[in-house]
Amino acid sequence: MNFKCIVDPCEVTEVSVHLFGTREFGEKTANDVGFLADRRGRKRPPFYSAKNLQLNHYYSKSEEELRAKLARGPASPGPRSRYEERVMIAVQNIEADQIEDLAMIEFLDRNGIRLSGE
Repeated sequence: MNFKCIVDPCEVTEVSVHLFGTREFGEKTANDVGFLADRRGRKRPPFYSAKNLQLNHYYSKSEEELRAKLARGPASPGPRSRYEERVMIAVQNIEADQIEDLAMIEFLDRNGIRLSGE
């Protein structure tokens, strides 16, 4: 699993793709309920939470974007075939358990907001 981070930019001391170091916590990460973990700990089930906040990360928004992602190849050294295999396994796993996200439509309906064209 990789994580998206929300940080106070004034506290950041280190930056990497899925991890930030901060003055107060170093490389420790807090989830949305304040549970702290190191890099290994945040990959364990006790760290998983969406109680207060859930950000959806769209691994691939379209077939076209997926083809472009595969064409770019891996960001880190390694065989292209292994990268393509990992990407396609991830896509299959994600698509195997889809839930249509209607939260925004329901929010708009609750607030009497109509989208243009409706």
